[in-house]
Amino acid sequence: IAVVGYTGGDLSLIDLSTGRILLTERIHQDDIRSISTLSQGSSPPLIISTSFDSSVAIWRANSSYNKLDNVAILSGGHSDKVLDVSTIPGLEQQFLTSGADGKVILWKPPRI
Repeated sequence: IAVVGYTGGDLSLIDLSTGRILLTERIHQDDIRSISTLSQGSSPPLIISTSFDSSVAIWRANSSYNKLDNVAILSGGHSDKVLDVSTIPGLEQQFLTSGADGKVILWKPPRI
């Protein structure tokens, strides 16, 4: 399964074996800039997306990859576009974002 973000804030899950789009949902209010995943053992990974709307969204797909459940919308950390997200090997459940505001933030969301 591939995760793809688009201008306008949509995110799609694509089955790479068939090329079929399984799901497309509006996640952000502006362009999606970066996507990463956090492994969760045998369950589908968490999907983290950043956007020009200055937010970070965390989602979990169901096992059929036809529905996304919102885990958290993180806002207030960046005051401008969020440009990138990166997971950190060895630091489970944590990730970094960088923004056009010059900040790099280590996120430790409590609900993941």
